[in-house]
Parts: sequence; structure tokens; C-alpha cells
Amino acid sequence: MPLDSVPVIVDPDTLFRMEQSAQPLVVYECELQGAPCGMCLEGTTSAVSAHLRARHGITGPDSVIATCTWTGCSVSKCAARCAGL
Repeated sequence: MPLDSVPVIVDPDTLFRMEQSAQPLVVYECELQGAPCGMCLEGTTSAVSAHLRARHGITGPDSVIATCTWTGCSVSKCAARCAGL
């Protein structure tokens, strides 16, 4: 099967942005450690943050220092600077 024919589940917000812009988007599969949902989402900070809030219930105050739990990432930042990571 050609790579462009592989079916994927795309986050509804990402799909909406793609349909509105009529431009292709680069998407990544959710790799949240311990709870990956396999959904594909746009690889921007705001899209990842929105996905984590909406699909995984990950929230917190802007002042919290959070360590990213995405597979292969160990970044720690203040949530206000990384839009809720």
C-alpha cells in the first residue's frame, strides 16, 4: 500500500484547520507516554496543547513547571511559555 494511502485518525481541530486553509499540514501521531491515543495532530505547540487538554484531560495553571511526557521528549517549561504543556 502506498504511504499516501495509509488511513489515519486525525484530530478534529487539525482536520478543520486543514479543510479551511486548503493547504497540506504536517501531522504527528500522539505519543503521550502511558496513554497514546494514536490520533494524528498538527505539530505546533498550540495544537499539541489543545489535544492534550481535549483528548487526555491534561490541564494546569500557567505557573506550573511541567515536564513533557511525549515519547522521546524531556523538556521542562513553565506552562505559560509553552501554551499548557
